[in-house]
Amino acid sequence: MRGGLVEVDIKDVDEIRIYNLLQLESKLGNPLRISPEKSYQNKVPFLKLGVDKQYLNYYLQNNIIQLSNLASKSHISYDPTILSYTRYCYLGKGISNDIFDIDCPFQDECSIGKLLLRRGGHSCKHWTGSAKLMTKPALNFDYQLFENSSSQGISINPVVTAYGLDSVNMYRRLNKITFYINDIPKYIYTNPVLIHKLYDTNAIKFEFDRNITKAVLENILSSNPTLRNILLTKYYLILYGKDSIYRGVKELNGK
Repeated sequence: MRGGLVEVDIKDVDEIRIYNLLQLESKLGNPLRISPEKSYQNKVPFLKLGVDKQYLNYYLQNNIIQLSNLASKSHISYDPTILSYTRYCYLGKGISNDIFDIDCPFQDECSIGKLLLRRGGHSCKHWTGSAKLMTKPALNFDYQLFENSSSQGISINPVVTAYGLDSVNMYRRLNKITFYINDIPKYIYTNPVLIHKLYDTNAIKFEFDRNITKAVLENILSSNPTLRNILLTKYYLILYGKDSIYRGVKELNGK
C-alpha cells in the first residue's frame, strides 16, 4: 500500500478479466455507478455504466420490440440497443450510457442538482437533452524505473553527466482512466492500482545540471518573445479549458 492506495501485481495484462457491460451488470444486479463525495465532485465525475434494473432483462434477452416500444413511449429517437450513446452534464459533472436517462440520474447526489431540487426544479438544466456517441475512454499508464546499480558518472560537458546502469527494473502502472464529458477530461482513479512488471534491462542515464539548464531556458525565452508568447498562450488555454486546449479555444470563441 502506498499513500492510501492498494497496489496489485499482475504477471500479464491478460489476467484482467473484461466483462461485457450487460454481463457485468447481470452479476452485480445493478448498473455500475461511481458517485464521488461532495469534496471530490469537481475532480471525479458521476458515472453510470449500464441500464436500470427495470428493463435490464429486455437487453439480456435481446427483446428489441419491448425496447423499441419503451423508447417510443419516452419520445426517444435513438436506437436503445446501442449502448455507445451517452447523455451527459454540460458542466462535465456526470455521464450515463443509459439512453433512458432523460433526466439526470445523479441529481439526488450532485451538489448542483440538489440545489435545483430545493428551489423547486424537477430536472437539472445542465443535463443534455440529446445524446451522442461516447468517446473511447483512455487507460492512463505511467512507468516506473528502479535502479539496482550504476557506474561512476562521466561528465560529458558542464551541463550533462552520464551514468551506466547495469540493472533497471521497469514497471507499468494503471492508476486512472480518462473520460471526456462535453470535451472536458475527467478522471476515474483506480484502487487498487494495477502494476505489471515489464522487464529488467541495462540503460544509460543522463543527468542535467538544474541551475545551468534553468538559466539557458530563461535566456532563450527572454531573447525570443514570439516563443514565450506561444507557450504562455498554450498555458492559459489549457488552464482555462481545464486541461483541454480545444475546450479553451471553444470557450474563448463563445465569449
